[in-house]
Amino acid sequence: TLWIYDTRNRELVLNRGVFASLDLSGTGEALNSDFKYIRMFSQFNLYRPVKRWAGRRLSWAQSLRLGLADSFDQELDRKDRFFAGGQYSVRGYPTDSLGPVEVLGDNVVRPLGGKTVVVINQELRFDLLGPVAGLVFFDLGNVWEDTAEFSSDLFKSVGLGLRAVTPVGLLRLDLAFPLDRRELDPTSKIYFGFGNTF
Repeated sequence: TLWIYDTRNRELVLNRGVFASLDLSGTGEALNSDFKYIRMFSQFNLYRPVKRWAGRRLSWAQSLRLGLADSFDQELDRKDRFFAGGQYSVRGYPTDSLGPVEVLGDNVVRPLGGKTVVVINQELRFDLLGPVAGLVFFDLGNVWEDTAEFSSDLFKSVGLGLRAVTPVGLLRLDLAFPLDRRELDPTSKIYFGFGNTF
């Protein structure tokens, strides 16, 4: 079951409104399944304008994502596990690399995901020239194998980006710096794509 609430403005660089969603899923004996699990994933995004600075429009964008799952002492399928890290969650870290991993060999790790995820994003967006906007951001988040292991131990990153409104849509360029680097993490990471990260 999926619930969505959306009052965002329709500008390509979002600067006003709220987006909230709640996704519930699961299975069990009532659905004639031998496997039991329950999964909840929620997201809350807030976009609000702030005072102009040096004649430029400023807006503050915030996102909170929370996921919880329980498989009642059974192994949770990989497709139902949560992952974090990468351009759409905690920028600066390799995609899906946060949380539990399996070491497969020298310099090779396989993300395992987990039953609990928290991702928090903060962006200060500002007009630059014409159709181009800039931003600075702070991301943090992590994945845990089980809800009982949840803690305030979050991976953090900072960075800056550009957004350009073009005839083919919103172009995105971000430069991210992980603040809690592990041995195989890069010192910085560049992302290029279409649309907003959240």
